[in-house]
Amino acid sequence: MELIDFQTQFSCVAPLERKSKFDKEIVKNAFSPIRNRVKFYSYEEVESDYKISLQKYDIV
Repeated sequence: MELIDFQTQFSCVAPLERKSKFDKEIVKNAFSPIRNRVKFYSYEEVESDYKISLQKYDIV
């Protein structure tokens, strides 16, 4: 079984400076079957979304 067999969304979370590497790799033929199911998120985006969720649900 390979990643291509999983019908799910994939998230790549990394420092923002790695986005250019992600963009360069995701267009390669090896990733074409899953390309539309992979999204890059920076650590800063994840942290921001987390803080917004905390505020929304008044957890803080």
